[in-house]
This record gives sequence, structure tokens and C-alpha cells, in this order.
Amino acid sequence: MIKTVDDLMAFNRANVEAVTTANQVLAQGFKSLSEESLTFSSRTMEETVAVTKKMSTCKTPTDITSLQSKLVKDNWEALVAQTKKMTEMSTAVVKDALDPLNARYKAVVDGMMRVAS
Repeated sequence: MIKTVDDLMAFNRANVEAVTTANQVLAQGFKSLSEESLTFSSRTMEETVAVTKKMSTCKTPTDITSLQSKLVKDNWEALVAQTKKMTEMSTAVVKDALDPLNARYKAVVDGMMRVAS
């Protein structure tokens, strides 16, 4: 229960700390997501360039079509897998960012329940 200015300051400090921690988790999570996205994009580009170079050495249109079809299939499968990975990473970041806020909310509600008792 808030009875003094010091109590109020402690209450507000705890709120600010929870928000700050959540923001730090979000910032680190966004950094990790950005790095993962960049790594995936770079890897995909390198693989595409390698296949394109192979296409330039093909002797028949059928060979080119075969390589192109494989590239499209491989890129699609990689994209689906990467989307799943990014979704899982995003979900974990949000959960981790909400943990300090949920803990603070619980502490406030518990305090209110003690006062009400």
C-alpha cells in the first residue's frame, strides 16, 4: 500500500524498471531477428547466384529449366522453414518481453488484494 512519497517513488521505480527490462528484451530480440533475416537473405542470394552461374554452362533449355525448377523449389522450402523459424523467434521475444510486465502486474494486483483484505 502506498502511504508515503517514498512508497510512491518505489512503486513508480518498479514500474519503470519493468518497462525498461521489457524494452531491452525487445531491442535484443529485434536485433536477433534482423541478424537472422540478413543471414537468410545472404545465404539465399549466394545460392541463387551459384545456380545462375551453373545455368550459364547448361547446354540445353531442358537443363536450364531443370536447374531453375530446383532453385524455385529449394527457395520455397527454405522460405517456409525460415518463416516458421522467424515466427518462433518472434513469439519467444514477445513472451520474454512480457514476462517482466506480467510479473509487475501480478505484484500490483497482489498488493491490492492485501490492502483489500
